[in-house]
Amino acid sequence: MSLDIGEAIENGLERALNRNSVILMGLFFVVSIISQVFGDTVMRNLIEEGNFGPEYSEIISQFSISELAPLALGLSTEVAMAGSILLSFLSVLITVGAVRAFLDDGELNIEASYFTDNILWVLANVVAGAVVFSLVLAAGFTAFIIPGVFLFVSLFFWSFYVIDQDLNFFEALKSAWRDTKGNRLMTLALLFIVFIGNAVLTTVVGGLLSVVGSTIGGLALGSVLGLVPSAIGMVLTWAIFTEGYRQISE
Repeated sequence: MSLDIGEAIENGLERALNRNSVILMGLFFVVSIISQVFGDTVMRNLIEEGNFGPEYSEIISQFSISELAPLALGLSTEVAMAGSILLSFLSVLITVGAVRAFLDDGELNIEASYFTDNILWVLANVVAGAVVFSLVLAAGFTAFIIPGVFLFVSLFFWSFYVIDQDLNFFEALKSAWRDTKGNRLMTLALLFIVFIGNAVLTTVVGGLLSVVGSTIGGLALGSVLGLVPSAIGMVLTWAIFTEGYRQISE
């Protein structure tokens, strides 16, 4: 089936702008906050240990640690980095649940089974597929920009086949390549529209919320509020892409 950009966006937004999707937004929001905490902690530790090169020391010296890493905790760098790795798996798990929820027909509901059914198989293939996908893209972009973009568009929906159909990552990549044939320009346009919309939401709206939060309650509150649009954008993005996948795979 051909990809209809307008229909994918309309149906995706309709599915995402649902009271139950607030649960998904909340999950992504919590993950983003914890991720920021770990990131700020690593940043603070590196600054205190003097591990940034001399070319950055002058710039860093112009700010206090609380300005550069307002959410930092008293954790070691190793613990913070390990936490970030574990958090990345949690993020994938939430994404799997979100995609399954959006794929389910009828009223949007958030069920525990979306996050548990065959989850080890799915996570293993998503992680392995992400590595292969990244290597393929790296080869494509090394060769030239156009081959890289072509491969990105042609294989973009691969993870949906793993999540929806329980395919292994190799079969998922093959299926994505097959189903985007004849839809690659439309897929590229959909990706561009969604990425631009996300950029505006996270940078403009997120930036405004961050400024307001910093003014009202300090840099820590500003950092937290600035993450709200990103969490909302994640849900909207996955809802739209799920509709795009549904169209090309039918």
